[in-house]
Amino acid sequence: MGPKATLMLGAFVVATSYAVPLSQTAAANSLNPLARTIGSSLSSALAGVVFSQMTTPLGPVEGDG
Repeated sequence: MGPKATLMLGAFVVATSYAVPLSQTAAANSLNPLARTIGSSLSSALAGVVFSQMTTPLGPVEGDG
């Protein structure tokens, strides 16, 4: 993660804290890492699909038939 993204993470927590009522601050702050985790998982899966489609089959593997 780059330095700009690292600095923004702290700003997201502060912005979230001001945007919700005090009684819901913990729930709102826990949603941020959950959303980041889901986003990074989806992007990793998408990258895996893209890279697997870019591979070139080289022929049958010995003992495959």
